[in-house]
Amino acid sequence: MPPKVYVAAFGAGLGHAARMGAAAEVLENAGCEVIFSSWGDALRYLSARGFRCDETPSMDVGWDPQGGFAGTKDTLRRLPRMFGTFAHQVTREVDALREFHPDVVLSDSRLSTVVAAALLRLPTLVVTNQLKLLLPTEGADGIRRFSEKIGGEVLASVWSLSKEILLPDLPPPHTISEGNLWGIRSGAGKLRYVGFMVDLPRLGPDRLRSVRRHLGLDGETPVVFAQISGPPATKQRLIKMLVNHEIRGSRYRLVVSGGYPNGSPEPKNHDGKLFFEWCSVKDELFSLASAVLIRGGHGTIAQAILRGKPMVLLPIPHHTEQIGNAAKIAALGAGITLDGVGLSSSDLDDAIGRVVEEEGYCRAVSGLRDLALRYDGVKTVANTVLEQLGQEPRVSLTTIPVSS
Repeated sequence: MPPKVYVAAFGAGLGHAARMGAAAEVLENAGCEVIFSSWGDALRYLSARGFRCDETPSMDVGWDPQGGFAGTKDTLRRLPRMFGTFAHQVTREVDALREFHPDVVLSDSRLSTVVAAALLRLPTLVVTNQLKLLLPTEGADGIRRFSEKIGGEVLASVWSLSKEILLPDLPPPHTISEGNLWGIRSGAGKLRYVGFMVDLPRLGPDRLRSVRRHLGLDGETPVVFAQISGPPATKQRLIKMLVNHEIRGSRYRLVVSGGYPNGSPEPKNHDGKLFFEWCSVKDELFSLASAVLIRGGHGTIAQAILRGKPMVLLPIPHHTEQIGNAAKIAALGAGITLDGVGLSSSDLDDAIGRVVEEEGYCRAVSGLRDLALRYDGVKTVANTVLEQLGQEPRVSLTTIPVSS
């Protein structure tokens, strides 16, 4: 009987699902039986990739009509319902774990899974780039930072119910999610940086030429690929700006992906700009692009770094994790970060033009790429699961442990 691995992925957006899907493929190739637990877009994405999926109750923060985080007050009003949903998640997962009876549980940012597995005394590994939750930058800084610190220690103590906490990021001082990872003492001895968890397909020149020709992208005009990820409520306003508003784009050709898993894979032409509801050639466009326009999601930033692409970042308004990630990229000189609140099309056009034309951004992201290529987070996570199963790791990789 093959060893069984239960994989839980956070359901909002596609970043958690994409990196767990990549790790699951390695585990399946190693002879493991894998079942997923998730919800929303992540569940649809994983099901479309052919994985067996168990749907669990969804839980996420609120979003305002402008596509930003609804704020602390709204979240506090939602807390009783969120606690109820969390309890429901734990109950559902206890039942699912009893039915599947896995040998190892792998949780990507799913606290309920860690609790359920601990109740059943199942060995668990955690993957997360969010040891603590950052509060919106509203209210007094001192109170906010104190609350983040205390909340982070509490969360980290629950994450520490697992055997090991694997951080899919670069080691200091280049850690992209530093705001969500640094400064926590609880469970420090279980932390390990494993590098980015991005499974990049190898794309030959013939494939890239074919996609360029199919999309009508000439070889002279720089391509800028805009991949707009995140919950649906956060994307509509930005996509409308990119596709319908007047952006000169005289220095580049803009291709936009809306990131809707059930959307049409055929591009639509909007005055020379191409729009995909769902882009099935996103890896090719990442390779063809001179620069990318993205949110502040960790997985997408990792892909841009590994492809060596300078970035324009438009984090979801008031989304503190994305804002922190984007700020770190700007501090490292690998891109320009813009505030989506009150953003004008001329400001956006200017920022895109700068990252396309100014060499400093390319040099900075090339240095990060050289560092990132020293790691393989996907295979390291898969190897760690196999080690828990008593199997030999398939690839020998070195990672840097976190100093306590």
